[in-house]
Amino acid sequence: MLIMQKNRFFGIINEHELDANLFSIEEEEVDGVIHYTIRLLDAPLKFMIEISERDYNLVDYSRSLLAPKFPMSGYTFDYDGNRSWYKIESVFNSFSDWLSEVVAVYLEDECTPDLWEQLKEQEEFFESGDASADEYTFYSQEEQKRLGVGIETFKEVLEEQFSPAKEELDKINKRLDYLSEEVSKLNKFNWKSVAFSTLVKIATKLSLDSDQFKELIELFKKSCGVVLQLPGN
Repeated sequence: MLIMQKNRFFGIINEHELDANLFSIEEEEVDGVIHYTIRLLDAPLKFMIEISERDYNLVDYSRSLLAPKFPMSGYTFDYDGNRSWYKIESVFNSFSDWLSEVVAVYLEDECTPDLWEQLKEQEEFFESGDASADEYTFYSQEEQKRLGVGIETFKEVLEEQFSPAKEELDKINKRLDYLSEEVSKLNKFNWKSVAFSTLVKIATKLSLDSDQFKELIELFKKSCGVVLQLPGN
């Protein structure tokens, strides 16, 4: 592939406002034919280009489909079983479509919170380690003080673990300050509801996936769970 052609693929990625660092391009020779593979890193997605031996401008392509197990579309053959070739300009268009229809959707889905998983986490979050605890009473002065300290600890570990941008961190800390203030105003059950809602909003703000959301909850449990009598502490 000519350098100007490779650069065109690079430019198309930029046109879609995607980070080029998310992709790689590899060259390999198979049965004397040159293949180029553009991969989305850490993902099962790739766009493969095969160059005709006759002309740099004649190529065929195969791409990952947005389907279970992300199968490849396969190369093109005519009715006689001979290879069919495309003008590379049309492949540029196909690559652009692939970025829109497959890659962008995949990346968006990876950043989308799993609401069913969050529901499960919420149910586990509200399970008390002490079945006799009265969830509709208020926290004692000592418990309120310890929760305040726990929330401050949580701020520190959250920043260390997820490294939010300063603007995001300021908004997150304001939410956590509000949560700390509410501990003296709400009963235990209602405060836990606000706490879980706060964690969901933080996860959304940081675009955390399901595993990272679980990690966020575990950090909160470690910081405040002794007072809250949450499981896992």
